[in-house]
Amino acid sequence: MHYGRIHTVDEKSRTITFTHKGRRRRYYFQRAMYQRFSPFLRPGNFIALLAKAPRRRRGRLQWPIKDVYRIEQPGRRPRTLYSQRRMRCELARFVNSLGVKLFLDLEMSMHPYRKDDDFIQEIIQAGYILEDATGKVVQTYSRYIRPTRHEKVSLRTKKFLGVSQDDVDEGIDFSEFYEHFKEVLATYRPAVIVWGRNDSLSLKEAYEINDVLSLDDATRFVDLLSLHKNYLRRKNDIGLFKAYKAYGYEKENQLHDALEVARMTRAVFYGFQALVNANETLNI
Repeated sequence: MHYGRIHTVDEKSRTITFTHKGRRRRYYFQRAMYQRFSPFLRPGNFIALLAKAPRRRRGRLQWPIKDVYRIEQPGRRPRTLYSQRRMRCELARFVNSLGVKLFLDLEMSMHPYRKDDDFIQEIIQAGYILEDATGKVVQTYSRYIRPTRHEKVSLRTKKFLGVSQDDVDEGIDFSEFYEHFKEVLATYRPAVIVWGRNDSLSLKEAYEINDVLSLDDATRFVDLLSLHKNYLRRKNDIGLFKAYKAYGYEKENQLHDALEVARMTRAVFYGFQALVNANETLNI
């Protein structure tokens, strides 16, 4: 643990200096981390952080910052500007307050092996699990959806998702899914829990492709991947299948079925909820 009073802040090089163990040292942030903490980085504030082994950077010996635990503003009544513990407590309160939840997954058509500049990915399967505020399952949903622009699915799609052209041809129009989803949002007002941003972006594109009004304002998305990255202080993405196994669930093969992925997302959510409530960490 490195702790001290900040002497200087250099926005251009994303570095700060403070005295640690009697020696003035220079610490530098990765870009994303600096953007996160820059509002609190002021000369005179105290900071506690975890640093990696020093290295030469731009001709100077500098300590790469691995994590920030606390930043305080001194005074008669010192003010905590950032606390990792407080952040985790606030995250636990947020997770516990979501109420009605809809665990959603959307599977998309994939580009053909040959180049096709006109190809547009479209939703071809939707699956979700809807539960009330107590965790009781209210409804499950699984439907194939016929593409609007490209009716024939590519060989790559068939192989990756394990679907056939008949599966998709026997599906519903996007308009039918749209009306159903719209009604569920209006009736239950759920937190729509997804893994990553792809599902929300896919819906946004689908609204445009099908020339229907966007439901973004009525959809309260919760990105479970982003919550994991913030809580675990991870820079890189984590695969849902890897997270599922890290929480102790067993599955030999990763399936690309929308309802099955929704079930995995739900299981990971409850594993994460237990994690943040106990203020523990997870090794992924």
